[in-house]
Amino acid sequence: MQNNTPGARFVIPQVSDCGFGNNFLALVRAHLIAESCGLMLRPAIWPPCPHVKSAPHQGYGVYFPASRVDRLFGRWTRVQQALQKRLGRAFWPVIEYGRKAAQWAAERGIVDDGEACRAYLEELGLLGRRFLTVVATPGDLTRYAGIRRGRQWLAEQLARDNR
Repeated sequence: MQNNTPGARFVIPQVSDCGFGNNFLALVRAHLIAESCGLMLRPAIWPPCPHVKSAPHQGYGVYFPASRVDRLFGRWTRVQQALQKRLGRAFWPVIEYGRKAAQWAAERGIVDDGEACRAYLEELGLLGRRFLTVVATPGDLTRYAGIRRGRQWLAEQLARDNR
């Protein structure tokens, strides 16, 4: 589904230095949210760690490369989150799709993470906002059913960049 609301509307996968197995949920969840909510998927900003080398053909950055602009946007998003927490509101809302939102979706019987985030944003009155960022957090593997629809996308990304 495509949302034609003009403005800047993004989803960012939040990843950690714990390895790809712990982060693939956030990557696929972000893809599904982008697809269902009409948001632009920004690349993950991989932190320096043994799994993410700085050389061009090593680490997870080769699969999901981030530009300098992406890194700057990631920092800016963290500042927006901090301001939102401190002030209680923000010009540019940053919504974290994590445990709280997953619990909300489970209570309503919504399994797919993309559709769950769409319903969550609708309830918050944010789906049509011109400026919006959703941060897709890693989740526990008990919510694997929520990302099932995105498995093919992940396989395509890994195959495409691994040729």
